[in-house]
Amino acid sequence: MSSNSLCAPCARLDNSSKSINFCMDCEETLCEDCVRAHKAIKVLMSHHLIDLEAVGVMPLKVMPSQKQCLSHSDFNLDYYCTYHDSLCCHNCIPVEHRGCDKVLTLKEASRDIKISALFCDITDGLNQIFLTTEEVIKDRENTIQKVEDEGSSISKSISNDKVSIMNELEEMEKSALSKLSDLKGTLLLNLKSECSKAEQISKLVHEYRKQLEFLSMNGSNKQIFVLLQELKMILSNENRNIKAFIEKLEEPSLSYKKTLALASDQDFEHIEITSMPCSVVYRKTKYCEARLLFDIKKAPKSFILDHEMQIITDKDYIYDIGGIRLKEIQLDAPCRPWGLAYNSTTQKLVVNLSNNKLQIIENFKAAPALKVAVGAKYDVSWPNDKMYVGGHGKIHILDSNLQEIQSHKVGEEDIFYLHYRDEKLYLSEFIKNNVYCIKEDGTVIFTFSSNSLKGPNGITSDGAGNIYVVGQYSNNIHRLSSNGKSSEIVLKEENGLNEPITVCFSKNYRKLLVSKHKGSSISVFDCVYK
Repeated sequence: MSSNSLCAPCARLDNSSKSINFCMDCEETLCEDCVRAHKAIKVLMSHHLIDLEAVGVMPLKVMPSQKQCLSHSDFNLDYYCTYHDSLCCHNCIPVEHRGCDKVLTLKEASRDIKISALFCDITDGLNQIFLTTEEVIKDRENTIQKVEDEGSSISKSISNDKVSIMNELEEMEKSALSKLSDLKGTLLLNLKSECSKAEQISKLVHEYRKQLEFLSMNGSNKQIFVLLQELKMILSNENRNIKAFIEKLEEPSLSYKKTLALASDQDFEHIEITSMPCSVVYRKTKYCEARLLFDIKKAPKSFILDHEMQIITDKDYIYDIGGIRLKEIQLDAPCRPWGLAYNSTTQKLVVNLSNNKLQIIENFKAAPALKVAVGAKYDVSWPNDKMYVGGHGKIHILDSNLQEIQSHKVGEEDIFYLHYRDEKLYLSEFIKNNVYCIKEDGTVIFTFSSNSLKGPNGITSDGAGNIYVVGQYSNNIHRLSSNGKSSEIVLKEENGLNEPITVCFSKNYRKLLVSKHKGSSISVFDCVYK
């Protein structure tokens, strides 16, 4: 921006006044009089004024500060819902956040954002990916030079050997050099392509770092907060990209061995490519789940019924916690959906259709169903890059492509529901009235059973790591310690439980939801901690 640009407010009044500052909140240049007005008028005193020279180095994507709502394009994103961890506009609140009791203005939500865990996590994540890509670039450049040097060295070795043998080796030398050229060319092409890809990621992350650094020095808390919300998803995607990229990298080398005995039909055939794992190590960034409000890390002392939700069982809908139907999802037919799991890293859902098929859902749209291992037809959990699916007396473990990579025998009957917590799986064997806790390698840690627990079904855990198991036929919910050494009944039939099936906590552990009456209704309980 030129230092002799005109004042924007004065220009609208057909006056030509030289600008001296730029207002980050108004997003326009100001002259000396307008700057004085900003400092004098109460509603403008909090605006962030910066020198025009700073505007010249400002990343383009920093502006504008007013982000438009995707659902309501006429409104700005002026609010933040702590339950859904999302930005929203004035029109979103009565539609998508009616049941949310903690919707803040951006001014409230962004208070002290520069010293928040979210700001630190995003900054550290960007820095870490940038440093990793720089290390990849340096490694690839060194490897390129090494391959160049190795190629040159082998060329010299071939030439020296040529002098000591007869003239008929000329053709053999040409053949060997041609092979070397082909191998070297292939290696260099791949290495340069990898270097180019790392440079692209590095440039992208560097741009995000510039944006964040500029706003942290010159922008408002609201602008920083909005940018951090955008960078959360970007950082998650780039983490996956760089991890997958580094896992494929190798450390190639060219090697050559002198031919010991030569015949007319021989060639310098001992030029080879050998590979070792790349020395660059992927360093996982912090998982960006910093919150303005902290999750509860203790067990509820009691539960109070808040309200009941009626559910349409012949349709596949997404409801909010207040019982408002938000979205309808069309699944492949015929199917009888059993298990549903959410992966916070990919932000995708997976549904077990109970016909040896799983279906991935992204942005409320279902991808085509894919076949899985026979017998993997009950509940599914997706805590990381693996999926765990219940079967008949076993647990099926699938990779990200839904291919079975392992299975563990557990119990004798169907494993209806499972829950993953702290690198352990908790399983319910409905017919045998057993609850199992196993390690990821299949080792059984403990087995729990009780005369007061009949037909164990859904399983979940609270903020402290205690395990909750639904007794469908005993009409109650048991709470087990994470090691299975102690248990108690926290909800009974007199609390309204009638054939409960499954159970889960809200994201902040303030609500407990219990599905009952064969899934036709849900009881929502308030969790009491004092």
